[in-house]
Amino acid sequence: MPGAPPPGERSGLPAPTIREDAELARELLERLPPGPWARAVSVTDLLEPRRAYWRHLGGPAPVAPERRARMEAGRAIHRGINIALPHEGAFEVRLRRRGVSARIDLLAEVPVEIKTGEDPLPGDLKVERPEYVEQVGFYCALLDRDEARLVHVQRLAQGAPKVRAYDLGFRDPGALGSELEQRATSLREAIALREPSRLPRCRWFSRGCEYRAAGQCDCQGTEPPPSDVLLAGAKDARPREDVAERWASALERIDLGAPSPSVRRYRDLVYPRRAYFDAVSPLEASGPPVAVTDSSVSDVWDGAVGALEGGPAGEVHRLREFGWTPEEEVAGWRGEPYVLRTSRAWSRTRPEEALARFPQYALELGFRCVATATRRGRALLAYERAEEPRDRLQVLEYSFGADIAGYAEELAQRRRGYETALERRTPGSLPACPAWMFPSCPYREGCGCGETDRSQR
Repeated sequence: MPGAPPPGERSGLPAPTIREDAELARELLERLPPGPWARAVSVTDLLEPRRAYWRHLGGPAPVAPERRARMEAGRAIHRGINIALPHEGAFEVRLRRRGVSARIDLLAEVPVEIKTGEDPLPGDLKVERPEYVEQVGFYCALLDRDEARLVHVQRLAQGAPKVRAYDLGFRDPGALGSELEQRATSLREAIALREPSRLPRCRWFSRGCEYRAAGQCDCQGTEPPPSDVLLAGAKDARPREDVAERWASALERIDLGAPSPSVRRYRDLVYPRRAYFDAVSPLEASGPPVAVTDSSVSDVWDGAVGALEGGPAGEVHRLREFGWTPEEEVAGWRGEPYVLRTSRAWSRTRPEEALARFPQYALELGFRCVATATRRGRALLAYERAEEPRDRLQVLEYSFGADIAGYAEELAQRRRGYETALERRTPGSLPACPAWMFPSCPYREGCGCGETDRSQR
């Protein structure tokens, strides 16, 4: 945009070298299906389709503080595992097949699902934790495998956590894929018709379902029982003491009880004043979420995600991070950080204009490169108004080289400023948001960002 200063003019940051990677864009375009880009359902949706139905139509149910604390403790353990076992495999692998998406905790020689909790893992998984068996079974279906692994990390009141690991095999891999597709189709049809009667009863119905507690569902407990196809085809779990011992030894050397970072996302350091208000006076989101089958217009965002995640398994995964980082993980595509954004622009972005039009991309990619000790990242732009299929996606490569040191200093400075603002309740000390954010900002009456003219976008 005219008059929009790049990051270097505002903060002394050097400008990265930006070039368009048309070859990568063409490769991604070849992964896209013809016609509208349909939304995917997730593997977790298929474990409890009725629960997923109510979430898609009514939004997430309130989470009790006790459960939220357990969830946060589990996330802390996952972060610790990523630090303690960096060479175990690819962590948080993002994958999409057959209209179903998954985020696999770890892809080693087999897909691995990591569970955490304060209680020990029950002895008979198929009876007491059938959803665990089904989850790894669906991972096998997406990867064309017949074996997966479950690792359970039990938090103890004192001392190092206790680790148990099991390999789970399946007799008929073809049945896994058929069950996955059947459940995905049933869920999509239920949402499209706004009619959940054919969806199976939730196993969570009598185990503290948050939707039932909040009165957001009409489940009675008399619905059809869940399918047992996956459970019937599952072999007995095989203990892996070697894996459990290796993990337990590695986890002893780190602090799994460390508090979460004060900064949640990298975006929060790009727009720290907005992040401040989100942290101290968060507003409830308005309006219901869009159902997975609402496809009156092509879902550009989901199509672009599908192109990224539709490649070889492990191509998109969490990158290893170093030093202080926000809570958000850094997703990598082919080993380098990326950001994915949609655009309603009528024309594609020329590389020589990218820094002026979208200075925030350079800033966020620079921060992500700092965190992962890399010097190059990519911005994937998906254009909502593209008339030709070949114009739908664009890949811009940002190279920082030795100048990445400047972004490391900027990252540290913004972190200190944000934490100080939270401590002293002084948002005015933080960089103001760009003018294009002001009209739709829920905090605009008191944030102070609209007082001067800024055209950065």
